[in-house]
Formats: sequence, structure tokens, C-alpha cells
Amino acid sequence: MIKMILISSLWICVILFGAYTVAAEKPTAISPKGNTIITASSKEMKIKVEIETHVLEVSKKKLYENKIRCGSGQSSCGVVDFLRIIVNGKSIIVPRSVYCDLSDLNTAEIKIRSKGAMLVLEGGDASENYIVKI
Repeated sequence: MIKMILISSLWICVILFGAYTVAAEKPTAISPKGNTIITASSKEMKIKVEIETHVLEVSKKKLYENKIRCGSGQSSCGVVDFLRIIVNGKSIIVPRSVYCDLSDLNTAEIKIRSKGAMLVLEGGDASENYIVKI
């Protein structure tokens, strides 16, 4: 009886979760300076994301004057300059407002679903941690 319940529970999980996720790559560390490339693919889609960053040096005197601040009082952090998404060889326009204030990124991950895909960016640390889904 317990074996039947476990098998039934497993099939319910496969039906609920397996139907939505086609493929997912592991999170990729984002370089604070330079280009980071993240890729993922399925039978229908091939996705490439390029994230260009530079290091922002923050002086303690002008900490509150900077529009972009580094987390946890750090003196420097990586700031996103450009985000490019290419799906099946075609560029998707990403408005600058989506990434212009992103700093201190840690990881990026592409999650391909049965009807589309999602780029998940994680940044900051501790109380200043954030997640962006595109």
C-alpha cells in the first residue's frame, strides 16, 4: 500500500513539474568585469545570453551620490553595461531599463520551459540579495 502511494506521488510530481521544465542549465557565475556567456538548448530552442560588465569603484565620500551602489558597503562591484539575448540565431531587444541598475550580479541561469524560457539573475548578498527574472 505504501509502495503504491509513493509511486502515485512520484507520477504526480512528474506530471506537475516535468511537463513545464524541458531543460535547465546550472547557474553560471557572472564575471564582475568583461563578458559572461550563458547558453541553454532544447529540441526547439537554442539560447545564448551575453552579459557585459565593468567594475565600479565607490568612494566612501560619494557613496550616497552614486546612482548605483555596491552591496554591503563594498568599495567596488560589477555593474551591468549590456545584456544581449539571442534565441535561435535572432537577437531579442532587451530594453536598457531591464538591466541599467543591476550591480553585484552573482549568477545567471536560463530555464527553458515548454512554452518559452526565462533568464534568472541573482545578485547582491545577505539582506541586499535580489533575483531578476526576464
